[in-house]
Amino acid sequence: MPSRFDWAELDRDFRRTTPLPGVDPDQEDWWDQWHRHLATRTSPEWFYTPENAPKWFGAHWPALTRRWLDVAESDGTTSVLNSAAASNDWLVFFIAANSRLLDPEIAWHIRRWFAPEYVPRQKPIPALCSRILASGDGPDTGVAPVKPSTLSTLLPDSGVAVLRDGWDRWANVMVLDFGRPVGGHAYPALGSFSLYLGGKPAALSPGSPQAYTDPDYRGWMDTTRSQNTVLIDDVDQESWEAPGQRRVHGEILQWQTDADASLVQGRHPGYLGSAGIIHTRTVLMQAGRFFLVHDVLDGSQATEEHVAAWSIHCPGKLQRVDLEDGVVTATGLLRVVPAWPERITSITFGAEGKAVFPQDSEDGTRGAYLQLHHARWHSTVPAGRAAEFLMLIQLDSGTADIRSTSIDDGCLRVEIDDGGIVDVVSLPLAPV
Repeated sequence: MPSRFDWAELDRDFRRTTPLPGVDPDQEDWWDQWHRHLATRTSPEWFYTPENAPKWFGAHWPALTRRWLDVAESDGTTSVLNSAAASNDWLVFFIAANSRLLDPEIAWHIRRWFAPEYVPRQKPIPALCSRILASGDGPDTGVAPVKPSTLSTLLPDSGVAVLRDGWDRWANVMVLDFGRPVGGHAYPALGSFSLYLGGKPAALSPGSPQAYTDPDYRGWMDTTRSQNTVLIDDVDQESWEAPGQRRVHGEILQWQTDADASLVQGRHPGYLGSAGIIHTRTVLMQAGRFFLVHDVLDGSQATEEHVAAWSIHCPGKLQRVDLEDGVVTATGLLRVVPAWPERITSITFGAEGKAVFPQDSEDGTRGAYLQLHHARWHSTVPAGRAAEFLMLIQLDSGTADIRSTSIDDGCLRVEIDDGGIVDVVSLPLAPV
């Protein structure tokens, strides 16, 4: 561990800025109270030792720990799923944990992301985790690192799919959340995604603020308007099946992955009760090239016409390139190409609220916020019928375009023209 970094001093800073039990300055803010509660439990004795570990620890705990890394983005921060944070403090916990686990893949991640200037970041507050490190802890956990062999992965019990084409710093990664939330961390965000292109954050979810008393929490972050999904009638997805019952859950329908591509299909009934619409989203990642996002809005149970808005939120300013084709770009980040521009009734742009952002604060001790820019492609869902969107997303320097589409053998057949080279991909149709 570099001598110029003082974990103990970071811990003292945390203690100075985080109230101890009984001295919470904001009794109405139970978010602060939760962090105060957690701070009393992040200590070395919190971890299992060979003497007190349960029998399942040795067999299952390394695999469970690696699962956290399945959703890591290209810059080493955690994906902002639902009300999470763009944090990198996992590295501290894994340094401590791998001194016991001695897992080669975890060792690879530690070696990959540790740097002399590293400071753990978790929301815009000093990180809690510095208390678990001893003075000698560092990136060398005593086991030879092995690069992970798995790229794309599915977490079916969580409703989360990760489409990844590499572990390098410029990899493309999309993390989709089809939603099986429990408890209080459940935004109306079924079907939303976070996206890194060329190693940069290109489309993000807002995450959550430091405190639930922040006006942007209910006003923006905990809404469907702030998510990268399809918004219906400018209202939120339903979160509860009925008052006092379980959350509305999505489901994974299909999953395919190989060396060249990964595909996931999922659906959710977040608008079934309010609008009579079931949303099915299919995403195909062509490694190193582009993502195709196909959305089917089944309005067979809808009794009136609805307005759908395919939405994306980007750190850079979004602008329309062609008035007829509906192509939208953000310089240095992404290019979005719609398949059926004639079905788009309008495209609107704006910037609202704030989102957690994967960078350090100016003083280098905490996370940061950033206002994202959004674009929405609007279309109508006729009563009793279906509507579709098909979007190609790539780096803004990409040249791929959707040449044509057709239905063939139960699939949506999409011809992609990339610099004069035509390729054909097939997407499974939404189930009836």
